[in-house]
Amino acid sequence: MVKKSFKKSVTSTIAIMTVALAIFGVAAVNKAYAVDIQPPVSMWIDPPTKNFTTATFNVGDKFNVTAWLNTANSTYNVAIYAWQIMIEFDQNLLTCTRAGFTGGVTSEFLAGHTTIGVTPTITTTSITHGESLIGEAQASGNGSLCWIEFEMMMAPNETTPTLSSNLNFTGVPNSDTFITNATEPTTTYGQLVAYNATVNYSLPPPDTTPPTIDAPLRTPSGSVPENETVTISANITDNVGGSGVANATLSYTIDNSTWTDAAMTSGGSTWTGTVPGQLNGTRVWYRIMAFDAAGNNATKYESGTTPYYYDVVPEFMTAVLIIMLIGLAGAIVVYRKKLVRLP
Repeated sequence: MVKKSFKKSVTSTIAIMTVALAIFGVAAVNKAYAVDIQPPVSMWIDPPTKNFTTATFNVGDKFNVTAWLNTANSTYNVAIYAWQIMIEFDQNLLTCTRAGFTGGVTSEFLAGHTTIGVTPTITTTSITHGESLIGEAQASGNGSLCWIEFEMMMAPNETTPTLSSNLNFTGVPNSDTFITNATEPTTTYGQLVAYNATVNYSLPPPDTTPPTIDAPLRTPSGSVPENETVTISANITDNVGGSGVANATLSYTIDNSTWTDAAMTSGGSTWTGTVPGQLNGTRVWYRIMAFDAAGNNATKYESGTTPYYYDVVPEFMTAVLIIMLIGLAGAIVVYRKKLVRLP
């Protein structure tokens, strides 16, 4: 009885897992197609919009798009025998370099079938590609047809900050872009709808974000001896995709009124400046200002608009303080010894 019960439990578990995996598989497929799928019967290009900027993409760089086909859903079905696409583009901005089936030797849409594929026909303004089934086979559903590679040929400029090219299906639904009916392979399907795409190549958006200045480090720290040069350094960065830090200035004053500027030098993102030695009793106030290449600027204060500061003390005062601390420490030790000796 125990064995039978165990077998029954295992069988039930396997059945449940099988159903769960099947449901998960369907959900995964639906998720994969949910964003890009178009209603049947249609062709489209994925992604529908390609946006590039000169900050990350250059003339001569290449990119791909993918052509898709959907002929069926839960209530509608068109089985096909063959497909062909012709896509035109602006030769001033783009050139088509190559194309191929998304399933390797066949399209993904017709994967598992025996097909006759054609060699893509590429001109200066268009790409034509297609595929046919062999025999009486037919297929329906949704899937990718082919990938197409383009090369960027022209860059935008200040006069024309954005260049665009449409990727247009032409001759839809019966001439250059079409699908043929499975039962009548020579007859095109007249209700095919095609969704075009667009490629945009632009200058990056204006940089309006000022640099970021981290809290500065001072050497020496604490009180500064008389006539000693002080080094101020800070990590200064610009926003991602920004124009970059152009320069930084260390400004200082000893009366909090008349400011002196000292150019800072960079070592990577660390910028460094110096304040010359000052007389005993001087309080030195300082702040840091940084500009990026777009002219945005930021100023680093200790808080609000209050600058950082440090005090200058004579060198002998430092030595006196050390001696006094040593003497105080010694006095404490002697006192504690006396307390120990008391009855």
